[in-house]
Amino acid sequence: MIRANSWDGMGGERRHPILLIAREWRERTLIRAQLMEEGYEVEGYEGPEDLPEGIRPSLIILNTYGQRFSEETFIELKERFGKVPVLVIGDITDRSLHYIGKYATTLFRPVSIEELCKEIRRLLPKMPGQQGQQGAQGP
Repeated sequence: MIRANSWDGMGGERRHPILLIAREWRERTLIRAQLMEEGYEVEGYEGPEDLPEGIRPSLIILNTYGQRFSEETFIELKERFGKVPVLVIGDITDRSLHYIGKYATTLFRPVSIEELCKEIRRLLPKMPGQQGQQGAQGP
């Protein structure tokens, strides 16, 4: 597991982390580092079975590189985390991803960090104190 703590900078409340599930440690480390650079709190795990009890994520990212996820995996994630959005980074040739449309949003490789962050912003609710896409505008 890779964990990084962050605080909202406003009232000192801890944000709910993004959970990154990626079997390959290089993929997990690279994506996590890039998202942290963008200001997100990210906790990395090798597989869904490694997620600790009681964790409250804001988003779950599943990177399918080096592993396959069954439909049961998505059902279990939805049962455990309810309405928390799930984002899958997958390979367009992976036929096992055809059923996930009802459970998750999918980005197909190659995915740039810009594309990933754009999708994260779309899926996550706006945080208190966060400016809009165009920032604060003066008079």
